Amino acid sequence: MRREARPAGRRHSFRSRDSHRDFEADSTAAAVQTYVYKGLGFFDADEVQDAVALLRYLADPLSNLRAATLLRSRVVRLSDAAVARLGSAPPRRF
Repeated sequence: MRREARPAGRRHSFRSRDSHRDFEADSTAAAVQTYVYKGLGFFDADEVQDAVALLRYLADPLSNLRAATLLRSRVVRLSDAAVARLGSAPPRRF
């Protein structure tokens, strides 16, 4: 069954915040309503940042910087103060 194409039936994904601005301006000039969901690039989204922090830590688990980034992410959710306390604790001997 065919139906008439309407502007409300279209979706677009963009790689960065800048790339959608020209499209949005042209659509607005043509009286087509637009809506920007999140307005962030894919790699700027919180959930992607969390996944990247986890993968970077797994790639180099001895890196203090990568460990701190993972601990501060939404995966673990430690506060800055808690991460600082971990960093200032004396090393444990096994």
